[in-house]
Amino acid sequence: MRRQALRQEKIRIELDRARRALDGTITLEQCSPSDCVNRLYHRLNDDYAPMHGLCRFILEQTGPDLHPSDQVFIPFELNMPQLFELFVAEWLRANVPPGMVVRRKYQAQLDANFRMEIEIDILLCEERSQRPIAVLDTKYKADEQPSEDDIYKIAFHARELQVRRAMLVYPSTLARPLRMIHANDILIKSMVFDIGVAPDIAGAEFLDALNERLAA
Repeated sequence: MRRQALRQEKIRIELDRARRALDGTITLEQCSPSDCVNRLYHRLNDDYAPMHGLCRFILEQTGPDLHPSDQVFIPFELNMPQLFELFVAEWLRANVPPGMVVRRKYQAQLDANFRMEIEIDILLCEERSQRPIAVLDTKYKADEQPSEDDIYKIAFHARELQVRRAMLVYPSTLARPLRMIHANDILIKSMVFDIGVAPDIAGAEFLDALNERLAA
């Protein structure tokens, strides 16, 4: 697992620590996914069952799915709003328009008499000057239209960073898409990164819409 393309330094450090702790105390033995199933568990060894489920998951190089299966695995939860934000940011980072850079979780300090900060989900900046160009706020919601709170929030962020483009990004098409001009010069629009279709197709449509809004 350590040799895989793990992008989080924290995980690589934990794996290295585990390898060093086990080095010299165990020997390697070739195992297949079938070795992890049809095993007899009782009260003395049933705590190994979740570990075997995880091992089968790794050895088969598979992934979680929504459909039922005969495979046993450890239950887990996903923070979908956070995952959607991370997905959009990382996809955009890998496909950012030329001359731009992507900043995720960008924090800006407000001009106040005590420390106040705002956090931007995704900030697009000009690559050469690092000047902010647009703010994007991801919303993992299935509403018919953007809420007033979401509109007020992104309008405030755009005004504070002095950008003229602000986009609310949703995982599916809204019944009533948003388009408004705030304070005479800030264009606020809703966008869709459709998670119901293939990422390449949804990403291409999202990028086309983003370029259109930036050029408007």
